[in-house]
Amino acid sequence: MLRSTQFTYEVGMEGAERERVLRNGLRLTTEVTLDPGEYRLHVAAGTRGGRSGKVLHDLTVPDFGDQLLMMSGDR
Repeated sequence: MLRSTQFTYEVGMEGAERERVLRNGLRLTTEVTLDPGEYRLHVAAGTRGGRSGKVLHDLTVPDFGDQLLMMSGDR
């Protein structure tokens, strides 16, 4: 089953704030609830000036419903 969720953020800033973001980058976070399964995450970003980039990442969401959670470690 193909599922797609798209988020678009308009970000506008000027002056010192803009310079800080150009120097250090901008971090946006969001949360997506996924059912267990295999997914390919596509993340893309672009500017009004035409610069853009895209990252792909394969991920697996395990099904913890059928398994006991176990932890181990040294004392």
